[in-house]
Amino acid sequence: MEESELIMSIISSQERKALKNQLTEYYTKALYNSLGSNTRKSVEEMVNLFDKETAKLNGYNLPDNWGNLVFDSMASDNNSMVCKALADGATKEDIINYFNINQLVKSMYEWYDNLCRYSTYRSMIETNNLSEDDAMKYVRSIFPMYGDPTDTKNVQGNDRPLTPVLKARVCKYINTYGADRIAKETKMFSTYNAYIRHKIAEELL
Repeated sequence: MEESELIMSIISSQERKALKNQLTEYYTKALYNSLGSNTRKSVEEMVNLFDKETAKLNGYNLPDNWGNLVFDSMASDNNSMVCKALADGATKEDIINYFNINQLVKSMYEWYDNLCRYSTYRSMIETNNLSEDDAMKYVRSIFPMYGDPTDTKNVQGNDRPLTPVLKARVCKYINTYGADRIAKETKMFSTYNAYIRHKIAEELL
């Protein structure tokens, strides 16, 4: 790798603090109805945890063109996250944008995403008296599930986990067409993931 490729994007301590505060405020508001008075403390704990992990990974001191470098370095490895994402319908632009997102931002979004899914899962069991399997089936019907798209331990075919690289496109699609409309359409599919893959195949997402 040539030095000219490394256009450094160093985040100052002030910018890092501002990002942490921004994420804390955003997720405190988003989760207050679920977590109540302990929301800010819980969010701050996760922000601080992921902040340390990001710093350990040198995530505050990456090249501006980090996404391009990751894509170029992994594109020839069929077992890499990049190739798995391409096979799952992601574009080169999706992959570059995904890796250019700050790791702290991605970690907090993933934590929030998983918390929403788990809360729904527990509610279906405790309030609706569903079995664990039926509760999980319900969660998969109303949420996109992300992970390794080659993982077939729990689900197969189009129900498999979606590559996390597609999150931004899926969110944009939901914001464009609305959750209510999509909720009606997903009922015709075995899972939310199957619905998403159908839309990708039709080049509508």
